[in-house]
Parts: sequence; structure tokens; C-alpha cells
Amino acid sequence: MISGLKLKRERFWIGLKKQIWGYIFIAPALFFFVLFVLIPYIDSIKISFYNYTVAGQTFIGFRNYTRMFNDPVFYRSVANTIKYVAIVVPCVMVFSFIIANAVYEKSQKVSSFVRAAFYLPAIVPAVCFSIIWKWMYNPQYGLFNTIITSLGMPTIDFLGDARYALLSTALVVITWAIGQPIILYIAALNGVPKTYAEAAEIDGASKFKRMIYIMIPLVKPTTLYILVITTIGVMQVIEVIILMTSGGPYYSTSSLLFLVYQQAFKNGNFGYAAAIGNFIFVVIAIMSIIQYKWLSSDVQY
Repeated sequence: MISGLKLKRERFWIGLKKQIWGYIFIAPALFFFVLFVLIPYIDSIKISFYNYTVAGQTFIGFRNYTRMFNDPVFYRSVANTIKYVAIVVPCVMVFSFIIANAVYEKSQKVSSFVRAAFYLPAIVPAVCFSIIWKWMYNPQYGLFNTIITSLGMPTIDFLGDARYALLSTALVVITWAIGQPIILYIAALNGVPKTYAEAAEIDGASKFKRMIYIMIPLVKPTTLYILVITTIGVMQVIEVIILMTSGGPYYSTSSLLFLVYQQAFKNGNFGYAAAIGNFIFVVIAIMSIIQYKWLSSDVQY
């Protein structure tokens, strides 16, 4: 028994010595993760049980969570966030794959131009990007209404009308979020051996069938990654809403993260904002697990 424990200890220290450099290399990243992610999140859980304002803090238990589930604005924000995800994520996934599939076999110059053109909005600061789009949506002198009036149709208040505001902001998010998925899909498609597509072409498969039955299944791991990061990004959309609509009109564009910002930095209800933030974290975690289980694949080629 004693010799067995001694053997296990020796194996543990031998394994640790072999892996010590790995732990040393990840130590800086792990340190900053703990400092700026893990500790603040634990603190947010604590704050959510307090009536936490600039004036002080009082322990109130689960009242912030009770208030959250009885707040009509919260449910409106949940519905809007679901709409953002339902509109933006499929559009980004489908459009980015179609563009990547259309250009990945082209010359290097064409592929590089397309990647740069679509990725450019992703590196433009969100403030500049939103201001440009807000000008284009302007009901008096915006680009879109100038085109509409030139066609003899009445102007549309894209951001001031609840019927159009969410779709208008969703379009902005789509154009901002599509750049990285296109680059990832082009890289993934270039990594697929050409022999698969060539064999299918010899058998008489059209380009559409090759895309559906060969390319899409073989880039499934990339699809999973894009789906997860795009969903997380859309659920945390806030800059576009703050700068373009401020959640209006009548909370028609308010997202969950915007509600966190509004409660924390406008109303000073940090405890309530932390409770909503924890809810977002749980929802994102659940959705990511579901997506991973649904699309996880061990494709090898």
C-alpha cells in the first residue's frame, strides 16, 4: 500500500516536471484572466445580492432577481435580444459562407481584395461606424432617404419608427460582424483537399451540390466556432444601440446588455445591473453548450 502511494507520488512529480514549461507559458494569460475576468465576475455575483448604489450597499438577498423577473422592460429586452440573434446570426452565417465559397477558388488578388473589403468594417471603431450609419439613416438628409425620395416615395424614419428600428440596427450589426467569418470560411475551404470536389465533379455533381454535400459538412468545425462567437457577440450588442437609438423608440431596440448599461451607469442601480449581467452569462453559457453539442464534430481530412 505504501509503495503504491509512493509510486503515484513519483509519477505525479515526473508528470509535473514534464508539463512545468507549459504552465509557465500560460501563467501570464492565466494571471490576467483571473484578475480581469474571474475576480470581477465573482464580485458581480456578490453585488447582485445587494442594493448597491453610489450612496452605499445593503444586503437584500434575491430581490434584484425577483425584480428582474417582474420587470416588463427586462422581458422586452430579452425579446429584442432574441430577435437580434434570430436575424443577425443566420444572415452572417449564410452570407459569409456564400461569399467565401464564391471566392476561395479565385486568384490570390481577388481573394485578398474580398477579404479586405469585408473585414474593413470590423476594424473600424464602433463609434465611427455607428455615426456613419446614423447619417445614412437620417430621415431628412440621409443617403437612404435621398434615394427613396428620388424614386418618388415618402421618407422613412428608420431609427425613430418602432417598426423599422430593430431591423435597421440589426443590419448595422450584420455589416460589422460579417468580416471575420468570411476570412475564417475562406481559410477553412482552402484547407479542404481539392480531390473531394474534383471526384464529385467527375461524378456529375453541380457546384451547388458540391457546396451542400461536401463543403458544408467538411467545414463543420469552423461553422461551430463562427456560430458560437457570433451568437455571443450579438447577445452583447450595445455600442450600436447606445449611439443610434438609445434603446428607443419605446424600448424597441433595447438589448439585455444595453439594459445593464442603463441600470448601472444611468440609474445607478449596480446590484440590479449585476443581476441582469449574471442572467446574460448563464444564457450565453447554456446556448454555447447547446450549439457545441449540436454541431461538435471530429471531421478529419
